[in-house]
Amino acid sequence: MRLGGWAVMLAALLVAAPAPALGAGTPAGSTPVDSAGAGQANGRGSFWFPVGNLSGLPGVEEARAARLWVSGEPLLASGALELSQDGGSGEGGTGGRAMELKLSGTHCDIYVDSNARPYPSDNTLQGLVSEFDGRIWPNNTATFGNIIWSSIDINIVNIDGTWGVGGYFTPADPNAVYIDCADINYWGYQILAHEFQHLQHNQKDPDEELWLNEGCADLAIAVIYGQNDGTITGHVDGFESNPDNDLTVFQNQMYDYGSAYAFVQYLWDHFGGQSTIRSLVANKGNGAQGIDDTLSTAGHSETFSGIFPDWCVANRIDDNSLDRGQYGYPVLNIRVGLAGDYSSLPVCATGDVHRWAADCYRFRGGNTLDLLVGLSAQKTGFSPRLFGLDPSGANTTVLEIRLDGNQSGEGLLRAFGRDFTEALLFTPTSTAAGYDFSARLVDRTPPMTTATVFPPEPDGSGGWYVRAPTITLRSSEDGSRILYRWDGSAEEEYSAPLTAPEGEHSFGFYSVDQSGNRDADRSLSFRVDTIAPEARLELSPALPDGDQGWYLSPPTVALSTEENATLFFAWDGGIMAEYEGPVTAPEGRHRLEFYAVDAAGNEGATISVDLLIDTRAPAALASLSPAVPDGAPGWYRTRPTITIGTDEPGARVFYRWEDTDVLAYLRPLEAPEGTHRLHYWAQDPAGNNGTVQDLLLRVDTLPPADRLSVEPRAPDGKGGWWRARPTLTITVEDADPAASAFYAWDGAEPGPYFGPFKAPEGVHTLVWYSTDTRGNAGNESRRTIMVDTLPPETEILVSPADPGGWWYRVEPGITLVTDVNAQAWYSWDDGPLQAYTGPFTAGEGEHVLQFHSRDAAGNSERLRRQEFLVDTAPPVAALALSSRELLVGDLLHLDASGSSDLNGLEAYSIEFGDGGRRTGTESSWQHVYESPGAFVVVLKVRDVSGSWSEPVSANLTVAMPPRPPPPADQGRPALTPTQALLALVAVAAVAALAAVALRRRRRKDGTEE
Repeated sequence: MRLGGWAVMLAALLVAAPAPALGAGTPAGSTPVDSAGAGQANGRGSFWFPVGNLSGLPGVEEARAARLWVSGEPLLASGALELSQDGGSGEGGTGGRAMELKLSGTHCDIYVDSNARPYPSDNTLQGLVSEFDGRIWPNNTATFGNIIWSSIDINIVNIDGTWGVGGYFTPADPNAVYIDCADINYWGYQILAHEFQHLQHNQKDPDEELWLNEGCADLAIAVIYGQNDGTITGHVDGFESNPDNDLTVFQNQMYDYGSAYAFVQYLWDHFGGQSTIRSLVANKGNGAQGIDDTLSTAGHSETFSGIFPDWCVANRIDDNSLDRGQYGYPVLNIRVGLAGDYSSLPVCATGDVHRWAADCYRFRGGNTLDLLVGLSAQKTGFSPRLFGLDPSGANTTVLEIRLDGNQSGEGLLRAFGRDFTEALLFTPTSTAAGYDFSARLVDRTPPMTTATVFPPEPDGSGGWYVRAPTITLRSSEDGSRILYRWDGSAEEEYSAPLTAPEGEHSFGFYSVDQSGNRDADRSLSFRVDTIAPEARLELSPALPDGDQGWYLSPPTVALSTEENATLFFAWDGGIMAEYEGPVTAPEGRHRLEFYAVDAAGNEGATISVDLLIDTRAPAALASLSPAVPDGAPGWYRTRPTITIGTDEPGARVFYRWEDTDVLAYLRPLEAPEGTHRLHYWAQDPAGNNGTVQDLLLRVDTLPPADRLSVEPRAPDGKGGWWRARPTLTITVEDADPAASAFYAWDGAEPGPYFGPFKAPEGVHTLVWYSTDTRGNAGNESRRTIMVDTLPPETEILVSPADPGGWWYRVEPGITLVTDVNAQAWYSWDDGPLQAYTGPFTAGEGEHVLQFHSRDAAGNSERLRRQEFLVDTAPPVAALALSSRELLVGDLLHLDASGSSDLNGLEAYSIEFGDGGRRTGTESSWQHVYESPGAFVVVLKVRDVSGSWSEPVSANLTVAMPPRPPPPADQGRPALTPTQALLALVAVAAVAALAAVALRRRRRKDGTEE
C-alpha cells in the first residue's frame, strides 16, 4: 500500500532487556533491527521478526518493513510479533488515542499520547528537548546534512510496553519519529539519534540500501555518545562473533548492524570524516555505487571493492601503524573471530564464504623455514591477503596473494618462526563461493652470504688499503658451501679467512644451501698498497754563495718522487702544500720540510733542510707608546716609550739623539722633556746597514703652575670677613706662553680667566686651575672668600598681630629674625641691650622695645624702637553706699573711687535700679528715690584699654516717711543759705578732681594726653 506516493516503511526500535537510565548509553546487545520480510531468531540477542498488526500505530496504515531495536533474550521463538496500540497490555485499539503538545524546543515539538503509561514526567520531557536541541540536532545535521524542516515532531506513545519496540520512523510520516513511553527513560536519547538519521536519510536518498542506511544510523549514536557506547559495542561484538556475513545484505541481525556500522566508521576514519559521510548521504547512488561516486567526487582513487579487502584485514588486526594506516581504526576496538586456528603445520582444508565477507585463519608453529600459504577459489572475486606478525614490529607486513587464471595463488612469509610468530589468511570476496587453502613450511629462501673485512673500510686514500685487509665469509644457513674467486680466476671453496694481495683486485663470492638454493653472486673490490714512496731534493746553486752558510741570491728548490705519488712541502712548520713545480727559497732563515704520498695514502718519511738567504739590508722599525701624541697639537703629555725592532732576525739597532754619540739599542727608550730628534737604523749579521730614519718628538709632561693673590691681602672685618669686596688675581707660570687659567664660583662651570675680578657678596668658594695648549691641566685649587659689605636687617614677628596702635589683650610673643651669621640684641624701656636667644613676651603695661643686629663681619644695624600696650586683666569695680535703708526723698551718696585697674580707669557706669543711669568720668553720685521699694544698684567701670569690669551690685530699700509732726514742734533745722552754697562748692571740686584722674593716660609714643 502507498500513502501519498510513499511506500510505507516502518523503522522501529525493539528492546528486550533492561537498560541503563536515559543518557547513560545503550547497553551491549541492544540492536536496531531492520525487517524487510519474514525471518527467524538467529542466536541470543539478535532477531529478525515479521511485524504484524502495526496499522493502528500513529502514521501507519500498513507496514511492509520495520526496523526493530532488539536487545537481550528472544521475545518470540517464531511467528509474527503483535504490537499493542495502547501500551504493553495488548488491549484496546487506536480509537481513544489523543496526542497533546506538551513541550516545544528550537528544533522539536514533543507530543504525548494522553493514554501513555507510564506518563513521562516534565523533567523527562525537558531533558529530551534539551538533548535533542543541544546535541542530537546539531551533530546529526552536521554529519548527515540539513533537512527541509527546521523542527520535527517527537511523538511519545504506547507501543508495546517496556523492553519491546522502543521507537520507530515511517516514511508515511516523514517529519516525525515515535518513541515508546515505556522505554524513554532508558535509552531514549540513542533512539532519537538513530531514528532521526533514518528521517534525514529518507529525505536525502529514500531508496538507499538498507545496510548503508543502518550503518549511518549507528554512526549517529557513535558521533554523539562515543564508539564505546553500549549500542555500538553490542553491535560490534555481534559482528566479531560472526564476521562471515554479507556486508551488503541486511538480515536484521546484530552482526549486520556491527558490520554496517564498522564499514561506515572505516569510511569516516580514512576518507574524510564528517564531510565524506555528509556527501555520501546526499548522493543519489545506492550502496557501493554511492560510495564510489562520493569517493571519486572527493578526489579519492579508491573504490568500494578496493577498500573492502583492507577493511577485512583491519577488522582483525586493528593496527593503523602499518603502511598508510589502512589496517586499523583510530578509536574503535574490534577483533573479528577466526574461522580456523592452526598451531601445527602443514594444513590443508576447505572453506566457504558469503559474498562481501571474509574468513580469517591463523597459523602458528613455525621455525626458521618459510611459510607458504596457498588458496584456490571456486569463483572469481577473491582478493586474499596474508598477514605476518612480528611482535617487535620490524617485519610485520600484509601481503596480497595474487590469483592466476585458475583462481589459485600463493603467499610466502620468509623465516616463519624467527621473523614472524604467526600468520593470518584473509579471504575477502565479492562472490559467495567455496575455496581450498593450505599452509606448509618450505625452504624457498636462498642463503645470504656476508663478507666481513678488517679494516672494515679502506684505511688509505681513494679507496686504497695501506694495510692488507683480512676477508672473512659467512653463510646465513649452516651447512652451506661458500665459494670465491679472485679476478675471474677459478672458483675455490672457502675454508678460512683470506688476505687481499697487493694491487687492485676484484673478489667474487656466493653460497649454496643444502636445499640447493643459491645465493646471488656478490663481489667486492680491493685496492691494496702497503709500500710508502720516497721524496728527493735538488738545489740550484747547490751550495751557499755567501759566508757562514748564507745564500746571497735565493736558490731554486726542486722536489721529485715516484710516479703517481704526490709531493707536499712546507716552510718553517707551516701547513703542508702540494708541490706543483720548482720554487724559489724565501728570504731569511727557513726550514724546508717535504715528503711524498702515493695514491693509496702511504706517506713517506718527512725530510727537513735549513736554508739561509739574505739578499737585502735590514730595516729598523720604531713604535711609540702611546702610538700618537696624547696632547695637542702634536705634543706628548706623557713621555713616550720608543721600541725599535728590525724586519730581519738577528739584525742589531743603533741610535743617537741629535748630535750625541751613536749607541747600541738594548732596551726601549724614553723620550726626554722638550723637542728632540731621534736617529736610528738597523745592521744585519753580514754588516748590511739599513736606511737611517728619524723621529721628531715634542714632550711636555708638566702642568702649568698658578697662584692666587687677594687685595687687600687680609680681611678688613672680623672673623675672616671682608667688609669691602677684595680684588682677586690669578697668575699662571708655564713653559707654554699660551697657558691660561679657568675659575668658577661655588661649583659652577669654570670659565676662562681674563683679568682681576671682585669677590661677590657672601660666603663663596673659588675653584681655579690652569691648562696649557698641549693638554696638561694643573690640579684644582680652592679658597673660600667671605664678603659682607651690608649691615644685617632684623625682622620682628609679633603673635598675635599688632592691634594697630591699641592694646594687646594677651601678652604678645616676640620673635626676632636676622641674617645668617648675625646676632640680634634688644632691651626694654631704655634698659641695657641683651643678646637675643629665643622668642620672648611683652609684659603688662606700656613698654618700649629697642632692638638691632650685628653680623660676624662687624656690620651693625641702627637701633630700632617699637611700643607695646598690654592689658591682659579687666578692671575691678567697687561701690560704697551712704545707706542701704532710705526714705522716699532722702539723698543717697554713692562712691566708686575704690574701683581699680593696673593701667588706669577711663569711665564709670551706674544704674540706680529705679530707671535712672549715669555714665561718665565721675566716681561719686547723689540720688533721691521718689518711690518706696527694694532697689539694686549696679556699677561697671572701664579701663584705658576699653575693657569693662564685671558688674557689682548693692541692694537697698526705700520706705515712705512717717507722717510729719506738727510744724511747730518737729522737723529738721533748715540749712542757712550760706551752708547750702558751701556744700555745693565742695561737691563740684571733688567731681573735677575725679575727671582729671580718669582722663590722664599715656600715648604709645610715650607722651601724655
